[in-house]
Amino acid sequence: MNGKNAWVFTFFAFKGGTGRTSALANVARYLAEERGYRVGVIDFDMEAPGLPMQPLFDIGLWEKDAQKNRGKETDTRSSWERWREDVVNRCPGFADLFLELAKGPEVCSREGELPWQFEKNTWDRLPSHVIPCPSQRGGQVLLMPAAMESVTRKDEFKACVREFLHRTSGAGDAISDTAFLTARILAAFIDIYKLDYLFLDGRTGMGGFTPVFLYSVPHALVLFLGLNDQNIDGSLSVFDEKLASEPGQSITQAPVIPVLTPVPTSGMDQLEVRLDEVGKRLGKKRVEREKERAGQENDASYIYEIPDSIRIHLPYVDKLAYAESYVPVEYPNHSLAKAYREIADRIEGIVAYRADSRRTKKSSVEDIEDRLRNLNKPLLLEVENTNREHLERFFLDRMGWERKSREGSSEKQQEPCEGCAPDEGPNECACCRYGPKDNEKIHIELKLCSATYPKASWARLDPGNSPSDADIVAIPYSSLHRVVNASYYSLDERLGDWRKKLQSGAESPLPKIYDHRYLDEWYPGWRHISSVEGRIWGIPFAVTTTFLLGNKERLKKACVNYWEGIHGTDGEIPRQSNPNAFFVPSNFDLLLDLIESQSDTDENGSCFRVALEGKAAYYEWLNVVLSYGLYDIRSVNGGWPQVLPEERILELVEPTRMFLRLADQTVQAKGKDKLKNYSMGNLIEDFRGEKEKEGEVSLYMGWSDSVSFDENGDLSLLGAKSLEPVIGRFPRDIRYPRRPLVDGWLLCFPKKSDASDDDKRLEVAECLVGAMLEADSQERMLKNGFPSPSRTLLARERERLGHGNHSDYANFLHTLMDSLENGHWVPPDDRSRRMMEKWSDRLREWLIRLHETPIDFDDENVTEAFRQEIESELRKLLCS
Repeated sequence: MNGKNAWVFTFFAFKGGTGRTSALANVARYLAEERGYRVGVIDFDMEAPGLPMQPLFDIGLWEKDAQKNRGKETDTRSSWERWREDVVNRCPGFADLFLELAKGPEVCSREGELPWQFEKNTWDRLPSHVIPCPSQRGGQVLLMPAAMESVTRKDEFKACVREFLHRTSGAGDAISDTAFLTARILAAFIDIYKLDYLFLDGRTGMGGFTPVFLYSVPHALVLFLGLNDQNIDGSLSVFDEKLASEPGQSITQAPVIPVLTPVPTSGMDQLEVRLDEVGKRLGKKRVEREKERAGQENDASYIYEIPDSIRIHLPYVDKLAYAESYVPVEYPNHSLAKAYREIADRIEGIVAYRADSRRTKKSSVEDIEDRLRNLNKPLLLEVENTNREHLERFFLDRMGWERKSREGSSEKQQEPCEGCAPDEGPNECACCRYGPKDNEKIHIELKLCSATYPKASWARLDPGNSPSDADIVAIPYSSLHRVVNASYYSLDERLGDWRKKLQSGAESPLPKIYDHRYLDEWYPGWRHISSVEGRIWGIPFAVTTTFLLGNKERLKKACVNYWEGIHGTDGEIPRQSNPNAFFVPSNFDLLLDLIESQSDTDENGSCFRVALEGKAAYYEWLNVVLSYGLYDIRSVNGGWPQVLPEERILELVEPTRMFLRLADQTVQAKGKDKLKNYSMGNLIEDFRGEKEKEGEVSLYMGWSDSVSFDENGDLSLLGAKSLEPVIGRFPRDIRYPRRPLVDGWLLCFPKKSDASDDDKRLEVAECLVGAMLEADSQERMLKNGFPSPSRTLLARERERLGHGNHSDYANFLHTLMDSLENGHWVPPDDRSRRMMEKWSDRLREWLIRLHETPIDFDDENVTEAFRQEIESELRKLLCS
């Protein structure tokens, strides 16, 4: 597979009636809605397509439209009927796309094919074959049907399927070409939509296309087994398949998630007999494979690893025989819902563990239970205090525990930690304890510290310090991006030093820091800023802990102005009878409406202003928002950069621009030169004002360290009665980038430093971008294999460079060079890669020269001469 940041899972059953398609739909929606992933699903069951028939994907948007038009509509169809007939039935599917791409004789040719030609054809055509399913939450399901009209089984669909099966049912090279083309389509699907997972709904039995979706393209298999002999024998036959490997090499076996289904809820004695039989046959397969491996002389390797046991059972449910349901939400306590969640857990665990396939695949629930069995004391976790609610939700909901005090009672309170000074807790350091409801034993002690607490483990990571007594430490994001003694603090390098000392035999403390694999499931936000391979340990749970606080009195006036401004409209937004009761905005949209309803300036100094705390928090948050909305350029091996649609960019970036504009007004009103000097002390003064004078600030955005929490973990504003929490954390689509920021994503705006040459470097970047946008350069780029969408990228960057006082992306081309060296942005072929490497070398030389001999860009002649030099050099590189 070309898509390196998403795994492909095939859902397969040897016989029908196992609930395979329903399980896929439930798990896909659960991962999307409850855990925030982007999940692609493809219906590969060409002869009996079932995914488009699943009403599980008819969520959110269609019901909202139906409610909005209730009483006005002339269309009497249900929302599901409209969804199916107006959307699904009109969308071409995988078979259509496969045939379109396979008709060109050069498409499947590996020799002589220009790599960007196939990629461009696929990127241009694929979106019209995908249905983005409406979603009410952060993630999304993206559906690719089997073929056009696949639901209604029209003659055109049957003809399309016959042609598709004819093209894919060959042998030898034909199957190889089919798998090659299928894999590239799947990779394009992953690249375009930035998928976290891609699920394939495979046809039952062994047809002509089965080897492709069962053996060639998936990274892992979800195998559904019935309990009768025919089902068991047919399903277990997948473990007999092998692939030839090169001499001296072995193929890493793909993981399998086995699922028994449907499991009767009665006849327990007979059920136990069948479960034992399944276990025996798995054991027999394992013994046969070991014997063969001992005397193996050829280089063939088995495709799938044999699981030790089958732990997931899907019970037979009478109601689901009549209608589909989204079980995890509609029946959350049912054993079927738990089974679907366990499949999701196993899928997450497999992907998180993929860097080391030899380790046992476990969910975090299983991992915690194993660790507790081996400990004679509670498991101690040290995390930033803002993550308590997420972890507590995990312990209470997923583990079924309760809050406990030190003595073992169930009083829900937060206590100072042992060893803390009286003036240090609970705002600086506190503990919460959790354990089972049926006894007084404490299983987890949660040590909560503020990010700036000097005695926290992350503040003592130097090799000379004593190790933490915590079993697990999750380091706050701010601790990973700080400067110590004028040098960048690298946790990776620090841990590397520790490991070297340990290998050399020297005694040196190694922090007990666990990676993405272990913590991902506890708080889904964890994964969004962690590296895909877990190379960076100790990245925090929370993506951001930025809070908004509001000046109560000023917000009251703002609400009054807002309701008066909308009074007399056509009734879409009703006037509130008591505006004073709505001084705290209930959501982010209302907050933006309030801001927009205020005048930008006022002679009486009553403009709606925002104060920004001058720590790294705001700037890190801004970078995340801008990266997701404007500058995240998806890049994989052989892939094409993808720029989000303009309307999505504006939707996500406009609130940030608004806050920046309001912050500028605040700075101007206070006469300060820089935001970084702003602190909580300034904030309280601005909110309260002096004596009879009202404070000047309406909203405050800052790092949560500046505020405290009460014994229930809620925001506490002691001594600041005029302050009111507005939004605890930003909405999911604003707060989360939904993708890792380390691997596979190019951030085009490194933080602007205080170095004096930043402005000069910006001028160099503009010259370089300008040179690359020249028509002659663009033509040569295409000839050299430089992807054409990069022209749009460069054009956008040139427009953005240098705009405003908050330009954190002045070093765009410097970042592009770094991303190339780190493998984050890979041109599509070796020739263009060599060209980019040469260009990077020249860029480095120019930057060094700029540093040693500053260029006077105020002199037009000097600037033009430098520009001509760049264009000339670039022309040489493109023609080489």
